[in-house]
Amino acid sequence: MMIDLDSLFNRAKDVASAAGKKTGELMEISKLKMQSVQYHADMQKCYEKLGAMVYEMIKASAQDSNAISSCVDEVDYLNVKIEEIQNRINDLRNVVACEKCGALNPADSCYCAKCGEKLPVRIVPVAKEEACPCCDEECSCTEEDCAECTEECACCCGQEEEVSEETKED
Repeated sequence: MMIDLDSLFNRAKDVASAAGKKTGELMEISKLKMQSVQYHADMQKCYEKLGAMVYEMIKASAQDSNAISSCVDEVDYLNVKIEEIQNRINDLRNVVACEKCGALNPADSCYCAKCGEKLPVRIVPVAKEEACPCCDEECSCTEEDCAECTEECACCCGQEEEVSEETKED
């Protein structure tokens, strides 16, 4: 009977862990979407500013290509940031966008389900899970994307923790 309870406990622990991971992914997607909305709003302001500049230049029969170039550069920068966010969201959702038609396809697909175009090869790094030397928890985090385990144990992300003499003797 004890083995069944242990098995049940481990299964419940795995389910809770998977649910926590999924919740974390959904939270990250939500944050990324909010960033994207902000970038779109900033881009809209740039377009309005650009339109006002062009109107004023035509009305005054003057040209200020530096001001226009500055706005165009800002729009280009925002487009790049929005694309980076969308790529990160696609990675989290495990999908890849077709370069020809823009349709989203499962990441393991070779061809687009909508237009038949060959999809770009997506290289996914394999995370190596190791036990943390301090807390014995499995951790595949890196310094860039770890927030969860750094709160519990600083060494999970490669940050060395001082080992006291008592710990060395144990």
